[in-house]
Amino acid sequence: MYAMPHSSQPISQPPGSPASPSGNPANTFGPAKESASTRRLVVGTGIAVLVLAAIAAIVAGAIGLSKPQPQPITENFPSSDSVDAIVPQEVSELTGTYSGAFRNAIQADNPSTWLGAVSITGDEGLLVYPRQGCQVFLSDAQIDNAAVVFKANPLNSKCNPTGTWSFTQTEDGIVAEYVEGGQIIVAAMLTRE
Repeated sequence: MYAMPHSSQPISQPPGSPASPSGNPANTFGPAKESASTRRLVVGTGIAVLVLAAIAAIVAGAIGLSKPQPQPITENFPSSDSVDAIVPQEVSELTGTYSGAFRNAIQADNPSTWLGAVSITGDEGLLVYPRQGCQVFLSDAQIDNAAVVFKANPLNSKCNPTGTWSFTQTEDGIVAEYVEGGQIIVAAMLTRE
């Protein structure tokens, strides 16, 4: 076993290191304790922010779920063949903004409905389903019998890419029909805004 020589002389400090008044080395753990308390403050603040965000998400979900869901419209939508159409002499006669409920015309036993609007400015227009995010640019308007038919040009991927929209003017507004391959896919009775 080795024994350390006993000396009455104080342990020498490396040059430039602080020493306490008693000659012992200074507390070198002070900065570590300060950084630990800062770290605790940052972690505590982060946890508090996450808890508040979780509470806000729960409240927003509860509010969203408490709102009544729109009831599907079960009435029969008129088709362009079953209304008293006002035959337009010019495409510009339909100029205006119209809104109302659209429905899936294919599933007659379980039709889904949604709100939408169309703004016609003569030879062009814009049709939107706000809740679905669908936006369609309407172009190349032509009069076909009693309807004005537009080529559908989707502005995003949330809409069908091909087909035409036809609008038949009535006393109460317009009947809108989306047609693909000769089949009516969507129908709506829209009123002028």
